[in-house]
Amino acid sequence: MGDWMVLPRLRGVAACLLGLVLSYASGAPGYAQSVGQSNAASQVIQGDVLNIEGETYTIKDKSGHEVIVRVTKETKQEDRIKVGDRIEAQLGSNGHATSIRVQLP
Repeated sequence: MGDWMVLPRLRGVAACLLGLVLSYASGAPGYAQSVGQSNAASQVIQGDVLNIEGETYTIKDKSGHEVIVRVTKETKQEDRIKVGDRIEAQLGSNGHATSIRVQLP
């Protein structure tokens, strides 16, 4: 391959990286979204808690997708959430949980 063919490939790689950085900065689809979900003003996630690391909860929703939910000090919680709980999380427009509660079986 000649040197003249390297520049277009580098531009393509740079464009892809820029797209990833911009999508991450806008919050899509990292927190509280799985691929294919829209970024609605408000969203409800129902599923099982797979993992909790600090303020980040990994939820397996009803369709089997793993969804990352961010919980903050402002999140209203009725009970202490633990791994294995079936929960319902109400998400705000920023993708963070505004409320999270344990669902009864």
